[in-house]
Amino acid sequence: PAAPPLPRTTGAPPHPEGRRAWFTDSYRTVTGAVPGSAVRLVQRGLGIAARVAWLREADRLAAPGSHRLPPELELLGERPCPLGDVMARHLSEDPAPPQPPRRYTGWHPALTSGSGYARLLARLSAHTGAEQVDLDDALLDALGAPPAATALPPWPLDCLLRPLAGKGPVAVLETASPAGVLDARFADALQTLYGAYANLRGYRAFLASVERLTGARFVELLVPPLAERAANAVRRPVVTGWWTGDPDATPYQGAAGLAARHLPLERITLRRAGGRVVAEGDGCRLLPVHHATRSPMPPYDVLLRLLLAAGHPAASRVIRLDGLAEAFPGVHRLPRLTVGGLLVVSPAAWRVPQERLWRPGDGEPAKVRVLAGLRRSAGLPRFAFVRAGTEARPVPVDLEALTAVPLLDRIRAQQPTADLLVEEMLPAPGGLLLHDPLHGGAGVAAQLLLRLPHDRAAGELAALTAAALPGAPDVPGTLAPSGRHSGANPNHHRT
Repeated sequence: PAAPPLPRTTGAPPHPEGRRAWFTDSYRTVTGAVPGSAVRLVQRGLGIAARVAWLREADRLAAPGSHRLPPELELLGERPCPLGDVMARHLSEDPAPPQPPRRYTGWHPALTSGSGYARLLARLSAHTGAEQVDLDDALLDALGAPPAATALPPWPLDCLLRPLAGKGPVAVLETASPAGVLDARFADALQTLYGAYANLRGYRAFLASVERLTGARFVELLVPPLAERAANAVRRPVVTGWWTGDPDATPYQGAAGLAARHLPLERITLRRAGGRVVAEGDGCRLLPVHHATRSPMPPYDVLLRLLLAAGHPAASRVIRLDGLAEAFPGVHRLPRLTVGGLLVVSPAAWRVPQERLWRPGDGEPAKVRVLAGLRRSAGLPRFAFVRAGTEARPVPVDLEALTAVPLLDRIRAQQPTADLLVEEMLPAPGGLLLHDPLHGGAGVAAQLLLRLPHDRAAGELAALTAAALPGAPDVPGTLAPSGRHSGANPNHHRT
């Protein structure tokens, strides 16, 4: 007899009876536009940043063990294996604790002597006392970095920027990440506010073009949010014709999700092809995508790692260059780092040892005197982001405000023996470019999302993406319900 069905789990803890989870996203229209000249400067600066990131990644990948697959995939062979079997192998009676999400930890000390990255760090080491150091194309040519066209992934990128006023760099580049993730939860509202959202339309056209050129299918993975209060964090528009995971797409994509086709997880197989992982289902090679920023709860975190390992390699590339201090653990001051004089990629930073701060038993007047003396001697800016340790969350602090001392005490309590990392706040409150007319023209700390490349048609970029997809789109054979191979029909269930 069939076992009774298991209750459907959302990965979210149940709420006490009588309480409801409420969440609100607030939207405002914005007047004005980003000048075309500024967009071109950002795109040029991004190309230089990608070259720097390539040098850093090449050094990391040269280290032993850097090419290992996730542990869940180590036993995967060349024969297609049902996704459920791979999951079952991992989710044993005594599964390992969930892996924490991979966090960005900044730059790293060189792992390969004589590499382009090692020579770059040597150059930066000679200028740690400078206020600002610029990396340009001529330097990167000498260090062996590839041209920007090669270093940039063949995928549309969403650049998260903090615009800067005045002469010099036009913005701080926080990240450049695969398109359609950062803005996914806002897409519906942007269409409502402006009547259309060009980024969404262009991204759909790009994905469809890649499918036509490769014969592969993009499939969106829908997994529940961490909690009911985070339900809006998994909202996203429909950008692919297929989805898998949660069979009910409505909480994620609304009524529009009903137009897409659900591919059950049990019809997906995984296999190894050289050093790659290939996903297949219903006679098609699958390219899984996940347009959400939150890390899911177990066991969905394992499912996400398994499927995204088979995604297009360019769809996982992130360019981020802050955290220069991590490459120089003994240095107390690091300069502001710019690329081509166009973008700030790593603000100036200071490392403050605990012995330079006040003792736990000191009174408030003594703490204030120590902080004032530290600012003078170290040259700390008034406005900064402060954290204890590389993985701690940075906290904005006004070092001249009455709240500075208690804030720093709370930050120190997180890791009492760790150095404080102080990063200049760019832009500072006096340099904010966005102003709110409803609040007397007050400055607003804002991030700008800019999709690049801005001057290339979806089909043109899709051709590069298709060419960069390793392996042929052939499907050696799907698995029948019995587990035996059946002949694959590449056009089966195509829509």
